[in-house]
Amino acid sequence: LLAELHPADALYLIENTSTTLLSPAQYRRYCAVHIGEYARLAHAAGRHLVLHMCGHLRALLPQLRAIPARAFEAFTSPPVGNATLAEGRAQCPDKCLIGGTNAVLWLRPAAEIIARLEADLAALPHHRGVVITSGGMLPPRCRPETLREVGQWVRSYPVRM
Repeated sequence: LLAELHPADALYLIENTSTTLLSPAQYRRYCAVHIGEYARLAHAAGRHLVLHMCGHLRALLPQLRAIPARAFEAFTSPPVGNATLAEGRAQCPDKCLIGGTNAVLWLRPAAEIIARLEADLAALPHHRGVVITSGGMLPPRCRPETLREVGQWVRSYPVRM
């Protein structure tokens, strides 16, 4: 009923799944079926389901591919997470990947963050369905100047369709 009557275009499910907390077999048995059903209900109501999943997802990517969610938010790179954007795109080609970095990276100088992003984006076959964010959390010690510089670089980066 919420999916049918809510005015929002997307419903956000905060799940915090990570293989540091449960195994792929546990995820398949206890989570995937229910989340898939939530996604199907949202889709039937003309809404999109976005899953917040930060952490170690690499081993779950084959299962996540089958869930009809539209996006995974806080797709977190190593060392906080364990999957790169290239791995996410290869395993889940129809999902929007929101994140691509991690909180630890945002404590580094802007030039280092940019170099990492440039390498990660270059490894992708295209940039459709990729939204670069801090991977779920921005550490309080991240400098505003760093955000500004990286943001300017992201806006000027040549998108490959």
